[in-house]
Amino acid sequence: MKKITKIIISLFLTLSVFSFVSKVEAAAPTLYVSPATLSKNVGDTFDVTVAVGASDSKVFAAEGTLVFDKVSCRSITLAEGVTAQSTPTCSNPYFLLGIASGTTLGKTLLTVSLSASSAGGGSLGFKNVDVIG
Repeated sequence: MKKITKIIISLFLTLSVFSFVSKVEAAAPTLYVSPATLSKNVGDTFDVTVAVGASDSKVFAAEGTLVFDKVSCRSITLAEGVTAQSTPTCSNPYFLLGIASGTTLGKTLLTVSLSASSAGGGSLGFKNVDVIG
């Protein structure tokens, strides 16, 4: 019987809510991973996307570092319409990405190819994130 590992792709971010002079609060843009949860066998390769949800703000750039836990990075590909000042790689997963003309809608930034490296829960997360709107 094959061992099955459940890969839980999750996001651990603390984002602040922006406050404007008029005291109106807008929803902060966030990064997220899709699909959020997968079940895979050890050794299986699969793709997930990293996207920005713009909410009430127009987003022009995103910066941060991908964090891999119990999953192995195989490749990282930029999405169409995204430019990189710093392109993430599996060995250096830091990114600084720009979105031409900005977006007020959700926008895919990256596709990450992963493999389940061991049984148990694994995750793809972020650290030191800054979404610029």
